[in-house]
Amino acid sequence: PPPPPATMDDTEIAMRLGARAPPSACSVFWCTACAISGYESGDPVAAICKGRALPALLLQLFQVPCCCAGGVYCLVCLIQLGVPMAGALREGYALPAVLFYVFCCCAGGLYGLVFWAPLPENIQGDGTQRAISNPSCSRCLLGYAGVANFWEQGDICCGGRSFCEELAICWCGHLVWFPDASVFRRSRELHGGAALVGDPVEVADPAAAAAGTPEGRVMFQVEV
Repeated sequence: PPPPPATMDDTEIAMRLGARAPPSACSVFWCTACAISGYESGDPVAAICKGRALPALLLQLFQVPCCCAGGVYCLVCLIQLGVPMAGALREGYALPAVLFYVFCCCAGGLYGLVFWAPLPENIQGDGTQRAISNPSCSRCLLGYAGVANFWEQGDICCGGRSFCEELAICWCGHLVWFPDASVFRRSRELHGGAALVGDPVEVADPAAAAAGTPEGRVMFQVEV
């Protein structure tokens, strides 16, 4: 979807409102790499192989074989040893393996919650925008509901919809959800905003003159 125009805050100092929402704990735990990429780059998949999102991605990929190994171990306890998993836990010999299995399956989320924080100085690009540059990959990793929540609200898991609406988007997202600039959230509470200070300044611009701008001059303000 095309980026919505910047929203101006009606205060004494004009401000382009920020669009980067600090991810919720739920988003950081379950979608660590995408949550970090979405906050820092403004796109949930554009930067998952860069910077602070890369360790989270590697840990989440490591979780896949760990989950498979945990499932195989449960089957071994049940079939080969003839001991139900609950009995193996009571006996104690399965407890270390189960704890290791649980820790490995949560490694990516724990990394995000413990070692990463949404700091405005890490925001890249235009902090007043969010984008979905690769819809297919984003839907594959986050589902339709996650993509819709991120684009509209800035958070993958917390979109402000009812449970039934979330289910409808999950199952029929291509039919019931379309990008709508009127619900694209920006606010003073979100990170990435930029203040425009001072009065507009008129300067000569040869490129603007070539494009037909009157007198080849443009107006600009300093953005901080």
